[in-house]
Amino acid sequence: MQEHNFITELERALSPLPTSQRDDVLADYRAHIYEARERGKTDEEIGAALGDPRTLGRTFVADYHLTRISNPHEGQRFTTSLYHMARAFLVVISILAFNFFFMLWPILGLALLLGTSWLLAGVAVFVGLIFSIAILVGNIATPATIDLSTKLALSFYSLSIFGASLLASIVLYQLSRWFLMGLMKYIKLNAKVIQPD
Repeated sequence: MQEHNFITELERALSPLPTSQRDDVLADYRAHIYEARERGKTDEEIGAALGDPRTLGRTFVADYHLTRISNPHEGQRFTTSLYHMARAFLVVISILAFNFFFMLWPILGLALLLGTSWLLAGVAVFVGLIFSIAILVGNIATPATIDLSTKLALSFYSLSIFGASLLASIVLYQLSRWFLMGLMKYIKLNAKVIQPD
């Protein structure tokens, strides 16, 4: 995302904030973008690091309203506090709705895919190991029922399944780590909305 588009969307999302506070946030993000470019980052890398400008804007708006509730201005009327409470509630609900409709289903789908893959890899490891042992033991116990070349071929296939499923388990382990780390980052980002610093 280019800087102009990012700043425009962020400014639109920050429109409920007072002008001075909105200008401070925009200046901070312009400085972040400038510093990232100085370090040689591309616009795509900067956009990925900063996140979605609309979600960021909602986060700042929710933080503003929650701050007005917990630290009201001296002489702030009760109706003003109710207004800030209602606005904070609506912003948090909109972020939660975004998470539910646009993020929950892909996350659950990926988790289901990883879980199914782990189950299949585990079954393949178990089956490959059991069959290779059974064929080798069967070779000693009943050498005349099946010819030796067939037993060796079955043993080879069973050990191949065992080895391939072990390799798949290693890949699944790394994919699961990346999935969990990404999920934790996303949860921490959203936790800031519910409980700002």
